[in-house]
Amino acid sequence: MAIEVKIKYDGEMTEIHANDDKIEFSYLNGKGISQWFEKIEQSRFVWRGLPSEINRRLGCNGEDITYIFEGDSLSADIFHDCIKEKGIEDKNIRIIKDNGEMKYHTGKEQEESGNLDNAYQLYLKSAKLGYLKAQLACARIAGERKNYSEQFKWYTLAKKQGDSEAQFNLGLCYDFGKGITKNKKKAFNLYTKSAEQGFAEAQFRLGFCYEYGKGVDRNLEEAIHWYTKSAEQGYLEAQFKLGECYEYGNSVDKNLKEAIHWYTKSAEQGYLEAQFKLGECYEYGNSIDKNLKEAIHWYTKAVEQGHVEAPSNLVRVQFELGKCYEYGDGVDKDLKEAIHWYTKSAELGHVEAQFKLGECYEYGDGVDKDLEEAIHWYTKSAELGNVEAQFKLGECYEYGKGTEKDLRKAFEWYIKAAEQDFTEAQFKLGLCYADGTGVNKDLEEAIYWYTEAAKQDFAEAQFELGKCYEYGDGVDKNLKEAIHWYAKSAELGHVEAQFKLGECYEYGDGVDKDLEEAIHWYTKSAELGNVEAQFKLGECYEYGKGTEKDLRKAFEWYIKAAEQDFTEAQFKLGNCYEYGKGTEKDLKKAFEWYSKAAEQGNANAKAALSRLYESDRTTFWSIALSIGAVFVGSMFLKK
Repeated sequence: MAIEVKIKYDGEMTEIHANDDKIEFSYLNGKGISQWFEKIEQSRFVWRGLPSEINRRLGCNGEDITYIFEGDSLSADIFHDCIKEKGIEDKNIRIIKDNGEMKYHTGKEQEESGNLDNAYQLYLKSAKLGYLKAQLACARIAGERKNYSEQFKWYTLAKKQGDSEAQFNLGLCYDFGKGITKNKKKAFNLYTKSAEQGFAEAQFRLGFCYEYGKGVDRNLEEAIHWYTKSAEQGYLEAQFKLGECYEYGNSVDKNLKEAIHWYTKSAEQGYLEAQFKLGECYEYGNSIDKNLKEAIHWYTKAVEQGHVEAPSNLVRVQFELGKCYEYGDGVDKDLKEAIHWYTKSAELGHVEAQFKLGECYEYGDGVDKDLEEAIHWYTKSAELGNVEAQFKLGECYEYGKGTEKDLRKAFEWYIKAAEQDFTEAQFKLGLCYADGTGVNKDLEEAIYWYTEAAKQDFAEAQFELGKCYEYGDGVDKNLKEAIHWYAKSAELGHVEAQFKLGECYEYGDGVDKDLEEAIHWYTKSAELGNVEAQFKLGECYEYGKGTEKDLRKAFEWYIKAAEQDFTEAQFKLGNCYEYGKGTEKDLKKAFEWYSKAAEQGNANAKAALSRLYESDRTTFWSIALSIGAVFVGSMFLKK
């Protein structure tokens, strides 16, 4: 019966099998191959050499035995020579030389199971047998362990086998001085060898060397050549680099569409710089239709990979997209969609989006009105320093909108906004100090904040400052300074300041008396609806003060003021109708306007009604009854 004796050797005897039966020879432990075949005779132990001992153990003469040896090349050769010397013919010897492949794959299984130390030992054994993949694995692990001299050794051995990956990595060692002294020229040469074999990373690195003159003279055309080769093989960094070259026209004709093409290829493979760049292209419409949703898509991808700048860009674009939907800019107006994007941006900390969301909830734009939710978002934005939100929050606390009224908190938010030069807040702060709202009354502080706001052309602050100087509140009385601020406010369209300036010119307060200038400012104020100015203008036209007498114009201004319940104007209007001043006589209308003024306590109107009563009681009562003048009736019923 044929017998196969299998001997496995891995630096030492590991096992012997005769067919499927294991044979134990304790003597062989730790012995070299040549010692297996030597004869040993001692007092209690005799070893006749491996073939004889196997024959004895198996009870045969060895004619039907085939020896199969598995081990490295050198050991296999030694075994072959030794066993032939014992008379075993080649036909009964089979050598299986281990090139390390089995050990490598076993090592890989160990590494995948998390047993890196075991894996490394197996890789080492395989690498020493010259197995390329094991040599590369040893180099990789050595690098991870920062054992760069060991890494360099294994890459050098792998490179001798002509491997392009090893050539590239050895180039990196020379490039960055890992395990060897830096040598840019050697790095370049190794990159070249690897690149010429089609190794994509080496092609990219070679392009880099040519672009920046690393180890070779700078040559941008050659750089483009190698970037293109690498990019066409799908190397994502090269694709991104090529995109930049086409975007900025580096050694190629500027071609933004081609840039987008390469950025997209790189981004789709997960390169975060390309994803970020593509986000910018879609955000600003660089050589591609502006598409904020696409921008958000790519910025989100970059954020997920930890791109430093992408988060701020993402929330900005979400906010911008919200505005597009709010105002119908490039898309159909859709407030609900606007709220969706404002919310996404706000939740990621965009202060403007938080403020905008607060406004939406305050006014019910695209959402149900919810003042508490408005306060929530105003607070988030305000705490991040948004000045508009700080001011809004001040108003909410001042007037109790969405929260309990709290004048102290209102003051605190106003001062935060005011200190950031927000003019409305500076004015509000002035009012707080002037009235003692949420803070102790302090007229000097009020003047300071009115002045700050006034300097920024805030008309209300200029008007209040004018009053302070006119009446000496918190400052020395100074009519010229008062006029200065009234004039600034009036020129900005402040109706009360315009009226006040009219009075100053009418009476010569702080300025030379100038009735024409008074008429000018009364008119400005009156046209903006100021009832006092309308009445004043009526008087000016009635009596010819600063203008030609014009009863028709006087009547027109009186009626505007009277319709705003200004009692003196109501009396004047009654007078116009009674005597036909600027309009046709109409006793009934005169009676109506006198009655309105009298009801508000105007003494002249009451006197006019008494005069009408005494002159013709029958007509008086007829008119009173026809217009239902109950108040007037009660005045004269007892008479």
